[in-house]
Amino acid sequence: MTCVHGDFHIANWLFPSSGQGDGRKPVLVDFATAGYGNPLVDLVFFMVVSTNDAIVSDSQLLLEQYHKLLIDSNTTLSSKITLSTIREWFPWALLCQFMILVAYDGICRGIAQAEKDPAKRESQLVHFCNVNRRMVLALKGIDDWDSVLVELESTTTEEQEEAKEFCKTTPLVI
Repeated sequence: MTCVHGDFHIANWLFPSSGQGDGRKPVLVDFATAGYGNPLVDLVFFMVVSTNDAIVSDSQLLLEQYHKLLIDSNTTLSSKITLSTIREWFPWALLCQFMILVAYDGICRGIAQAEKDPAKRESQLVHFCNVNRRMVLALKGIDDWDSVLVELESTTTEEQEEAKEFCKTTPLVI
């Protein structure tokens, strides 16, 4: 567990203007939802909000690259965080983000519908649809949801089946 941003996407990054050779680095902003948790929550959120279908469809490559960046940035992490652990955590982070998207989908669409500028309104609605589509692509990339869902100790077989059916018929607009 570590500090997580909670709203980690490309719009929350400020990049220095091109051609400025003063060594300035990008800056992450908007820490209103920061907290303590699984760092893969930020990775999953960034993946579905700020990337494209090809990256989301190959999440295993993304996880390998993420692990390599972690180890390259701090070699002492190699004994603490394995690629296997990241792969184990990933479906859980994905499931958490899916539930958040389901919960906030109507609110986000309501905000977009309230936008007075038709071009901005349409752009926001398209963005939400793209995010939802990428989330579904990411969920489809998990080969064995049964092995993930069986870890939920407090669920019954009927509840597991209900959850699988819910995921098949999600109200998210794609």
